[in-house]
Amino acid sequence: MIWSYKNNGHIHFSTNMKQTILIVDDNDVLLKLLRRVFEKDYNVFTASDGVEAMTFLSRGIKTDLIISDLNMNNINGYDLIKHLSTSSLYKKIPVIVLTASYNIDLNPLKNLFVVAQVLNKPFDPLVLKNAVKETLESNRASNDTKYQILKKMN
Repeated sequence: MIWSYKNNGHIHFSTNMKQTILIVDDNDVLLKLLRRVFEKDYNVFTASDGVEAMTFLSRGIKTDLIISDLNMNNINGYDLIKHLSTSSLYKKIPVIVLTASYNIDLNPLKNLFVVAQVLNKPFDPLVLKNAVKETLESNRASNDTKYQILKKMN
């Protein structure tokens, strides 16, 4: 929400904007649960697979973090993450991976810059909530540092 107020004849603009999370999973029950967990503190959007996630991102809505399952129809989580990591538009959006797969090699994903954390299902919603908060704070601090460096260079 953007609002303005007048003070001594000057108009001041203030933003009270929540950060945006995109949750990608083919389990409707889990999507509803995660929406309830995060909607108080964040703008939450959901997608049932990688195709819907890419369609959402292509609309240009600023997304601060993605939570994604790996095993989905159409574009799965692996392919979604690979696409994000190679795209100049999306490679700075951190991803938290949720997976029920215990016997797969996650090392290739962990080496991709976009993957911030990997959590196994079933998971504790409070652990995920803390992971989201930490990832967003870390990403914001990193962006602030880059801005300060660029500011000094100019």
